[in-house]
Amino acid sequence: MDIISFEKATKYYGDAIALQDVSFTVKDGEFITFVGHSGAGKSTLFKLILGEEDLYGGTVCRDGVDITSMSEAELLEHRRKTGMIFQNFRLLSRKTVYENIAFAMEALGYDETQIESDVPYALELVDLRHKVWSFPAELSGGEQQRVAIARAIVHQPELLLADEPVGNLDPVNAHEVVNILKQINKLGTAVMLSTHDRSVVDKVKGRVITLVNGEVAMDDKKGKYIL
Repeated sequence: MDIISFEKATKYYGDAIALQDVSFTVKDGEFITFVGHSGAGKSTLFKLILGEEDLYGGTVCRDGVDITSMSEAELLEHRRKTGMIFQNFRLLSRKTVYENIAFAMEALGYDETQIESDVPYALELVDLRHKVWSFPAELSGGEQQRVAIARAIVHQPELLLADEPVGNLDPVNAHEVVNILKQINKLGTAVMLSTHDRSVVDKVKGRVITLVNGEVAMDDKKGKYIL
C-alpha cells in the first residue's frame, strides 16, 4: 500500500523552481533516503507532505487523499500519524526531556494518562530513560537528537520524516541515530530520511532517491550515492 504518493509535484518560490514534476511513491513500512545538494528540494518535499506549503502543480497524497484538499480535521489527523525530526533538534530549552516529549503529545490532543504511559517507552527506545529529568543544555548533541527522535515517534506514527537529522552530529553519534531510525523502521514505521552524507546512505543500504535542481535524477533500490 502506498502511504505517500507524489505525482508530477511542482513547487515554485517566486521564479525559483523548488520541485519540478516530481513523482514517486512510499509504501507502508518502507525506508527511503533522499540525497541532494543544498537547495535540491529535499526539505520542500517534507513541507509538502506536512501540508505546510501549496503546490504549483501536480499532487501529493497520503493514503490516496490529496493533502492540499484536506480539511483542518483531516490535516490534523494526518499530522498525528506523522513524525518529524529536524537537523537543529528544536527542543524547548526550559523544559526537561520528559516535558519536551509530553508537550508534543499534548499539542496533538493526547491525554495525561497516555502521555505518562508512552513517554517512558519512547525514551527507552532511544536509550535515554536515565536522562528523563535533564534539560537540553545538559545533553550532548547526539543526546539532544535522540530526544528529538523520541518526541517524533512517541505517538507511534505510521510515517517518520527525518530532515538532515545527522547534519550537526559527529560520525559516532550519526551512526547511533541511523541505527535508531533503522530500528524504528523495523517496528513498522515508514521512514523518509534526507541527507548529503555518503556514509549514512552506505549504512542504510536501502532505496535512494537523488534530487538535482528540484528533479528526481535517480531512484535506486540498491542505495547508490551518485553526487
